[in-house]
Amino acid sequence: MFTAGDTAAVENALKKLIAVRLYQRSRNVVGVEGKTALEEVGLAEGDAEEMYRLLAIAKLEDRYVVSTTRRMERPYVKRGVAGYP
Repeated sequence: MFTAGDTAAVENALKKLIAVRLYQRSRNVVGVEGKTALEEVGLAEGDAEEMYRLLAIAKLEDRYVVSTTRRMERPYVKRGVAGYP
C-alpha cells in the first residue's frame, strides 16, 4: 500500500508471508521443520516465529473487549459530569 508503485516490495512481502505459512505448516502438520522456504526469502527462524505470533489469531483476551463500566452507570452522563462535551 505504501510502496509508491514498487511492485517488487509487495512481492517480497507476500513471498515472506508464504514462506512463514509453509514453515509453520511443515512444522505442525508434517512434523519436520522445512527451512528451505525461509532460506529462499532470507528469513531466520526467529523472524518467522515473530511474524507468525504477530499475524496469527490473537489470544482470547486480545480478541474481545470487555467493558469495565458497571451496568448501572451511564457513561455519557459520567462523561458530561467530567467536563467533556
